[in-house]
Amino acid sequence: DYPGALELMMVDNASADASVAHMRLNHPGVRLVTSDHNLGFTGGNNLGAREASGEIVVFLNNDMRVEPDWLRHLIAPLDPESGLICTAGKILHWDGRAVDFVGGKINFTGHGFQKEYGATYTPRSYNEPVPLPFACGGALCIQRDIFLDVGGFDPDFFAYFEDVDLGYRLWALGYRIQFAPGAVVYHRHHGTSGQIPNHQLRVLYERNALAMIIKNYEAATLDRVLPIALMLTVKRSLLNARLDRDDYKLGNNHRAARRAEETVPRLAFSFLLGMEEIMDQMPQLQTKRQTIQARRVRSDREIFQMFSDPRLDTVFPGMEYANTQETLVSTLGIPDFFTEPTPTKLLLICHEAIGEKMAGPAVRYWELATVLSKHFDVTLAAHGNPAIHSEGFAVRGYDRSEPDSIIHLLNGADVVLAFGYLVHELPALANLGKPLILDIYVPFTLENMEIHSHLPLETQLRLNQQYQEILDRQLRTGDFFICASERQRDYWLGMLAANGRVNPSTYAADKSLRRLIDVVPFGMGAEPPVKSGPALKGIHPGIGPDDKLLIWGGGLWEWFDPLSLIEAVGQVVKHRPDVKLFFMGKQHLDPSVVPAMTMPGRAEGLAKELGLLDSHVFFGDWVPYEARHNFLLEADLGVSMHLDHIETRFSFRTRLMDYIWAGLPMVLTGGDTIAERAATAGVAELVAERD
Repeated sequence: DYPGALELMMVDNASADASVAHMRLNHPGVRLVTSDHNLGFTGGNNLGAREASGEIVVFLNNDMRVEPDWLRHLIAPLDPESGLICTAGKILHWDGRAVDFVGGKINFTGHGFQKEYGATYTPRSYNEPVPLPFACGGALCIQRDIFLDVGGFDPDFFAYFEDVDLGYRLWALGYRIQFAPGAVVYHRHHGTSGQIPNHQLRVLYERNALAMIIKNYEAATLDRVLPIALMLTVKRSLLNARLDRDDYKLGNNHRAARRAEETVPRLAFSFLLGMEEIMDQMPQLQTKRQTIQARRVRSDREIFQMFSDPRLDTVFPGMEYANTQETLVSTLGIPDFFTEPTPTKLLLICHEAIGEKMAGPAVRYWELATVLSKHFDVTLAAHGNPAIHSEGFAVRGYDRSEPDSIIHLLNGADVVLAFGYLVHELPALANLGKPLILDIYVPFTLENMEIHSHLPLETQLRLNQQYQEILDRQLRTGDFFICASERQRDYWLGMLAANGRVNPSTYAADKSLRRLIDVVPFGMGAEPPVKSGPALKGIHPGIGPDDKLLIWGGGLWEWFDPLSLIEAVGQVVKHRPDVKLFFMGKQHLDPSVVPAMTMPGRAEGLAKELGLLDSHVFFGDWVPYEARHNFLLEADLGVSMHLDHIETRFSFRTRLMDYIWAGLPMVLTGGDTIAERAATAGVAELVAERD
């Protein structure tokens, strides 16, 4: 599915089977380019690029299959004027269930890694066109003239890390590489190299990683890194040899120590042979190095600082190797851009949609992300497809009905802060292996008792038991908890104690238990609002420019009491017809989050019955979050009435924070934390329930 001029080419790398005859017979439209000897992955692809006639070349491994539209998506991002001349496809395992390549990273010794390799894949995963340090050679697109001009794949690499080397070289020479998430291909593992012994492959890995840094690093970088890289290569060899070091200690006369021969796995020698080949290739490496350094326009510091991945990842398992690397790095020293801490990657997971119109929980997470992004590398994950974005943090979507859709975001995070209920919906949170902060600012079990109060008692009891089990699971899972007020914290401490989380261990860590749960309120912008346009007065039918406007800044839930307010307005307008009441929301924006409630219909019905609907009482369909300040600044009074339910005592109402932010005087029903504090401060008048 590519409408442009397309040349299909197969390079035959001196195959010994009937491949060439098969292609000529069955695929006459494919151009065949043959080599009389095996040039390796690097030489074979270079040969194809030289023979090609197109402006762009795309390399595709022989063990890949592709989606019909992959080529369109692979080529689309190319923008030579900005330096973007290379793209990488999204490579999945053959069955499409797991990740093969969605990005890469390079450690300081020149080894390349495939990020998220083997992670569960869903169609919502890895869909951002991010810059990459290198493109995987298995599905790589590049401008042909530049590929040839920079030397193509280094033919001396033969195979492995040649794409890492090319990528770093491109960045050093001023070009850019980008991930093309819509270019989906599938990889059959070991389709080519599965029969090659591991010790033979290891020679290439070790040799090519060293060659990569020798060619591409600046002198100041190479002088510090190369000695450490060589010593770590020797360390990997010795660890693979599995030697008994006591046999080599002077004075050990044990029979085993006196043997003149040692049986060592071939793999152990592969590391040393890789080093030996570097020695043999040093003249050619030096020539290549001089060419690259003479043309480079980006420093090593600039290149590594473009990518926030750790640069000291170890390439061998176990604490012994990690400790050796740490000792060498700390003792001998390497450039600080390798060791400087990368920003902590904080993932916030909201259970609601993020968009132009948002209810309280979504607002909370948007504001938390805004503030925390000043200190951390923040990603905000929201249910659905986010409709708004921020320059300060990434906003990504996931699907609560597809639990695996969050996994790729969890994998990339250092710390996760999630709405507590999501532990029930996203099982991966339960065994995260990294710090999990749970936000329990909504006492949902109290809310649900009111939501379901119209059901038969037996059904209510069953649902309450289910919700209590969900809540208990949260309280047993989180490493740290946040809530919205000190009153909420007291409530949750009792719950945590009932779940065994208030114990000698948590007490010893902090006798105030604030390292277990603390207060994180929210909801008010740091800067006061400034009117940017008209909203209601003189604009909305029935609301005049000089009317006195009462505003209800949110939705209508079952525990609110808009009915008493509408009745009060009915009495007031007999004497003051210029008084108008505007509700900014009715039902929740997303019925999958909060089920439809009866209160909006009851409120509209009462307003209609009293003859107030659309003359003195008006119902809006939620206000865009970024425009709410215009509505608030036009209002003369902020109002919020609720019933005397237990939910009220532990609530933290976003709308009240908005009123305070806009400097609105308020008339409120008492009982919740903010209302009481507002009354004490003299900015709110409290009234009794149903008054």
